[in-house]
Amino acid sequence: MDFTEWTLEEFNRMLDTNILPTDTFAESVDKIDEAEASYFYLSMNKKDLIDAINAERIVFDLLKCNLIFVKEICLFIATY
Repeated sequence: MDFTEWTLEEFNRMLDTNILPTDTFAESVDKIDEAEASYFYLSMNKKDLIDAINAERIVFDLLKCNLIFVKEICLFIATY
C-alpha cells in the first residue's frame, strides 16, 4: 500500500486542523475529531493501519480512502 507523504502544514490545511509538532498522539486525534475530519482509521503504526484495512477491506474500498503519512507527527491515516 502506498501512502502519500504530507507535511504537517499540508495536513492542517487540508483537514482544517491545528495540530502542532509537539502535540501528543491523543491531542492530535482530538484535534482531528474536533475538525470533524472524515477518516476510516489512524495510527502511529503503519502495520496497525494496514491490518485495520485488511480486516475491513469492503468498507475501506467503498469509502475510497486516501492513505496519508504525516512525517512530523508519525501519523498514518486513511481519509475519505
